[in-house]
Amino acid sequence: MTTTPDFRALCAELLQPLAEYNDTDPFHEHSFLIDRARAALATPPPEPVDPSQISDGYHTFEELYEHRHALTLSLMKARPDLFWYSRRHNDGELCFGDGSWFILGAELPVAGGITYHLPMRLWDAATLTGATELKIGRHWDGHTATDVANRLMAWASTPMTSAPNFRPKSLSPEALEAWDAAEANIEASMQRVKKLTEDPHDSQNLRLLNEDFLLQLPNGDFLKSYPKVTRVELITSWGREVVKIGCSSVKVSLQDDGRTIKVFMNEQDQISEEENERRFRETMKFINDLKPGDIEKMMGPEFMEEFRRVSQ
Repeated sequence: MTTTPDFRALCAELLQPLAEYNDTDPFHEHSFLIDRARAALATPPPEPVDPSQISDGYHTFEELYEHRHALTLSLMKARPDLFWYSRRHNDGELCFGDGSWFILGAELPVAGGITYHLPMRLWDAATLTGATELKIGRHWDGHTATDVANRLMAWASTPMTSAPNFRPKSLSPEALEAWDAAEANIEASMQRVKKLTEDPHDSQNLRLLNEDFLLQLPNGDFLKSYPKVTRVELITSWGREVVKIGCSSVKVSLQDDGRTIKVFMNEQDQISEEENERRFRETMKFINDLKPGDIEKMMGPEFMEEFRRVSQ
């Protein structure tokens, strides 16, 4: 059985002949080296240091690794369409042979592939990111740690000219249609932002971008502005029940988890009570003067057919 030699004892043994020679010739040119060696051997060896506790004065290695793990998982959750993770390397072997770590990676647009290893204690967190779980990891292109850092910086420095292209794994046909419409709106908005960076005084793109903007309020409601709208109507199976003309600053709010729609607007015309009464009387006179067939001419045959159906 081979044992590891005691390095300090071995040094002392090798130093002994020189030490004897130094004693007989104190002016020998190597005497000062022998004295320094003796002092070093007399000094107790330092206590072993836990690498995870080495610090730069602000953070330990352990803290920095935990930040690295958290940031990597956050990036996976932000862009699950780019990321994958697996218990095994692309050769089919468990990571580092014992399965105490798992591998994750991404193919970054323009920049290229990156990979990281995370401890298995974070596997459940990875499953919650929405990234793709693979039986074996994807092909490693030979990138180094330096390559990963450079590729991440290259990707982060690339202007975002299009919306992220990802969607949930399972959607109903109706949800897919709504998703595609939303993606198209986002894509159009991104293009308008790009044009505004080229020409900040492009008022048309600024106006269109404002129309695209969907604001989520702190209480979870959604609010969208329609600055061009000047007419608002509420139409039911009975026809036009509410008509507002001359509106401005029209906003539509989706509330109560999508169960309530409210419309907010400014009315340019302020109607007095006298004017309101006059309009009411004119409307009643118009109704009284109606002849058979007038309503069908105004509202259309489809309305009258639906009116007869619900009246039965």
